[in-house]
Amino acid sequence: MSNKVYDVLKWIVLVGFYALNYLWTELAEVWSFPYAVEIGKTITIVGGTLGIIIGVSSVKYNLKVKAEKSSEIETENESEIVIDEGNEEF
Repeated sequence: MSNKVYDVLKWIVLVGFYALNYLWTELAEVWSFPYAVEIGKTITIVGGTLGIIIGVSSVKYNLKVKAEKSSEIETENESEIVIDEGNEEF
């Protein structure tokens, strides 16, 4: 998933769902829409669940990137040691 897709999904979850919930509950109260509370809670539950999934995914991705960078640094350091041993001057 690209960063742009992630950013859009994150915005939708963090802002969009809660704005939709607010809009629905306020309009439902004014216009006496049916199932106002149930639909409002459903919107909140779906938004919260997606927020948790995106948050866990982000943490796992960041840990993976950190591990890959650490592995690259170790590989570079090992290569430098081998090169340095072969180029010793007396």
